[in-house]
Amino acid sequence: MTVSRPRWGALLAVPVAVMAVATAGGAQEARLRTEVDTAQITVGGRMQLTIGVGHAPGQRVVFPDSLDLAPFEVLGVEVFEPAALDETVTSAATYTLTAFELGELEIPSFEVALLDTGGGTAILDTHPYGVVVSSVGLDESGDIRDVKAPLEIALSGLVLAAWLLAFLALLGLLYWLYRRHRRQPASGPITVAAPLRRPYEAAYDALRELEAEGLLDRGEVKEHYVGVSEIIRAYVEAQYGVQALEMASYEVLDGLERIGVDQETWRAFEGFLAECDLVKFAKFTPDLPRCREIVPRARRLVDRTKVGRPAPHPEPVGEVVP
Repeated sequence: MTVSRPRWGALLAVPVAVMAVATAGGAQEARLRTEVDTAQITVGGRMQLTIGVGHAPGQRVVFPDSLDLAPFEVLGVEVFEPAALDETVTSAATYTLTAFELGELEIPSFEVALLDTGGGTAILDTHPYGVVVSSVGLDESGDIRDVKAPLEIALSGLVLAAWLLAFLALLGLLYWLYRRHRRQPASGPITVAAPLRRPYEAAYDALRELEAEGLLDRGEVKEHYVGVSEIIRAYVEAQYGVQALEMASYEVLDGLERIGVDQETWRAFEGFLAECDLVKFAKFTPDLPRCREIVPRARRLVDRTKVGRPAPHPEPVGEVVP
């Protein structure tokens, strides 16, 4: 993430495209503005999405430096230094995007964290944008260029004969391998593989291995949180069928809500994923006791959800005799 000095003259002159309001720790309302520099690009072309947040002087905005905005790709992030205007501080960041799909696409909404001096956190959601991605290759008149004719390669009779002999040799080799395979006797009974571990068993083992690595003892807090987050996402994917490893946190929560997870369990997943995201993307570093508590929190999530929705398993171990 690149931090730059503010260019507030240009940014504040932009009309407000979308406004979201949130409150953190009883402070004044924080206002979020989003703006794109164009609504149409060519495939592979670049565009810029600018996020501006007006907030109280005691608050701090954390822009994510890693985002999944599919079908768009993030090429770079530029974060501006906060600027004070009257009694409001404005923080802003610009994301450079591109797309390699054609048609009417949408930049999805994502979350921006607002941290209060009292320890409170508010989440502001950006607004999705529609962008038209068009093809390239039109000539100046606007017509599509003609396809070039294929190159003609002159083949002599000798070259053709060599290719034909190579083809016949390949056919002979394949036929010999086929006959040899048919003559081989059966190698014996085929043993069916043992059933896979249940999702909660795999999760418990992975959490034990993560603690044994001692990442926190080496000061690798972010790596520790990334590891525990991926373990729980893999567990959710195996236990509930929600593709959590490929989703943003809000998409995982939407998937859990769709399959009918109770509200208390849903809120437990929400708090867990939110803390992991703050450490992974917002460079938030909790104190050591709180860091050591994240693995027990993950175990409690597995404890309360491992019964009631078992994942499918293979048939019991056995032998199949040909």
